[in-house]
Amino acid sequence: MRGRGSRRDVPAPARKKPGTHMGARLLVSGNP
Repeated sequence: MRGRGSRRDVPAPARKKPGTHMGARLLVSGNP
């Protein structure tokens, strides 16, 4: 369960590269 969620949530390239779908989401949440 943990590996499956981690893999789909934050891929290897996305985690190292900023500005990903997750990064954008955090940016939007921090700067509305």
